[in-house]
Amino acid sequence: MSRNALQLRRGELTDAAIGGGVAIVPTGSLEQHGAHLPVGTDSLLAEAVSLGAADVATDRGVDTVVFPAIWTGFSPHHVPLGATVTISKETLLALLDDVCESIIRMGFRNVLLVNGHGGNRPAVSLAAGDLGTRQDEADVGGLSYNTLAADLFSELREGDSGSAYHAGEFETALMLYLHGAAVEMSAATDEPESRLTPYSGRDMFDGGPLGMRRTYDRLTEDGVRGEPTLATPEIGEKLFEELTDRLADLVVEFADLGE
Repeated sequence: MSRNALQLRRGELTDAAIGGGVAIVPTGSLEQHGAHLPVGTDSLLAEAVSLGAADVATDRGVDTVVFPAIWTGFSPHHVPLGATVTISKETLLALLDDVCESIIRMGFRNVLLVNGHGGNRPAVSLAAGDLGTRQDEADVGGLSYNTLAADLFSELREGDSGSAYHAGEFETALMLYLHGAAVEMSAATDEPESRLTPYSGRDMFDGGPLGMRRTYDRLTEDGVRGEPTLATPEIGEKLFEELTDRLADLVVEFADLGE
């Protein structure tokens, strides 16, 4: 049976819900990703990793259904460079809340938000925490999938810290493997990330205690923060295989909470 909720009939989806299945809701964005990546990169990757993990988790005995990616998110920092759809933080929180509540009403007792966009992280965490404590019918969790690959990427990456922030080495490698026809590597430009302050993060795997944002027209020439030219589909394949396996492990453990 398909793990994609869009392809399930009413009875199949109902059976997965009341049978103790895990519901995954990917969250992403529609925003500029430099000149070489499609604007749906965050949504495409979050959904692909979720579907891959659902297949593995189901093979391990935990029926897992992936709902369509929430394709837009909190992206006002990308608007000045165009090709971006953003919603307010209030709208994003309300959307996540309504979607998850509907899934819980179906009968799912474990709902997992799998995020692929940095701008969504605070909202995903708040939505999961608020809904999880506001009702006692289901457990609701949230994570950004890239956090599962920190140690692996440190071994695979070609670049140093600063190569993998936005549209950089990490995202480009995954896209080359999963959606290579949509990537135009001849248009890729490198803009290695440097810390805004000694307390700021340098890329998605090299964080810092200070959180802040600026619009991307103040940070980059071409909307890239990192070194996408270092990416290869071979690295993307290894990342994807390990990400799906690790996320499947998490799903299996998460499902045990409902028992």
